[in-house]
Amino acid sequence: MTDAELGLAIRQEADQVLFEDLHFGSRLKDAVRARLGAERTSRSSGKRRLAWLWPLAATVAATVVVGALAITLWPRVAGEIGFGYYPPGVSLAPVAQADAQPKRLSSGPPPMPFPQDFQAVADPYPVKLGQTVSLSSTAGWPGRHVWLYAAPAEDQKTIMYDRLLPRDAILIGRAAIDAEGRWAFDWTVPDRLTHGDLSMPVAEGLGDYRQTFIHLVAVTDTGYLAARGLEVGPPRTVAVQPESLAVGTAMTVSGSGYTPGTRLRLDLTHDTPDGGTDLQVNIGWATAGPDGRFTFDYTIPRQLNWPYADDKERMVDHVLTIGAPGTYSLLIVEYHPDQGPGPLLIKRLSVQTTP
Repeated sequence: MTDAELGLAIRQEADQVLFEDLHFGSRLKDAVRARLGAERTSRSSGKRRLAWLWPLAATVAATVVVGALAITLWPRVAGEIGFGYYPPGVSLAPVAQADAQPKRLSSGPPPMPFPQDFQAVADPYPVKLGQTVSLSSTAGWPGRHVWLYAAPAEDQKTIMYDRLLPRDAILIGRAAIDAEGRWAFDWTVPDRLTHGDLSMPVAEGLGDYRQTFIHLVAVTDTGYLAARGLEVGPPRTVAVQPESLAVGTAMTVSGSGYTPGTRLRLDLTHDTPDGGTDLQVNIGWATAGPDGRFTFDYTIPRQLNWPYADDKERMVDHVLTIGAPGTYSLLIVEYHPDQGPGPLLIKRLSVQTTP
């Protein structure tokens, strides 16, 4: 086996290990033994034997050093070279037991936020088949490269609570992490994702009122994991004029692509800078006309009030002054007879900060 072949064997051996502790298996052992055996059969004189022992010793020492370096540096090297379907440092979810209970979306307390997060930007939202979603991170991500996956909604507990990568997650791409710990990646929504025996629908059946939800998971070559949900909705559209809003602005909302006669509820939400949602106020209703379109007019007030019951079942006002820092969104929720709430569209609003 030549040095080049030996190097290839080292890389392949390391690539096969992935989530387990790195070790060098039979291929490398056989290669070293073969080289030692070939040298032992030499009929050279004692001096000549000593002459080939030095390069042999150097070769064996180099192999040991390379192996040690591979064990120490493999996560970084993997990020640079792009080996493997998974980053070597990530924790993979345990294999599901045959008698395990089916996975359900968790109804417990919300999970703790990820220290380093990323966002998925798309307009319109929910995203649709063939639409490009721009993924980008905050600063501070550890590592040199990030692997990006899509996973089904039922993996919520594994991803958001256990902070593990599900075994049914499907790789959608990789991106480099810059010196500030930032990365960016654009992904075009497909009908379906496949990998080997795994298959996951993403945007199938969007011609009716159905909607799907998937998780986007990002994992670095140092093992850090973060995730966020992504809604994939039917081919509806919504627009808001004017694009920049302030107190007293007359806002006109228009939509199209709805089933004629569909009743729509319009809500305003406010996400705080730390990632939580502290307000959801219903601002009115609309009905799609025969052409599947609707319009809705609303004047932005100085304050929004979200009354809710406290722990003593007393109604308590929750007042938000328009322009408070955070992300404002318009939610258009479909209602279908005898079926309750259906898909929704989310439109991010540009609300001017209060002077």
